[in-house]
Amino acid sequence: MLSTCVIVGHVADDVEIVKTSNGNSLCYLTVETSRPFRNDD
Repeated sequence: MLSTCVIVGHVADDVEIVKTSNGNSLCYLTVETSRPFRNDD
């Protein structure tokens, strides 16, 4: 299964990739935007 996620903004800090004990990978990052997160809808 393949999941896709699109994030729009500027990466503020270094990206941290962590491998869990069961072999999964996690990615932590901070994204800056110039407008509020929610849209007008």
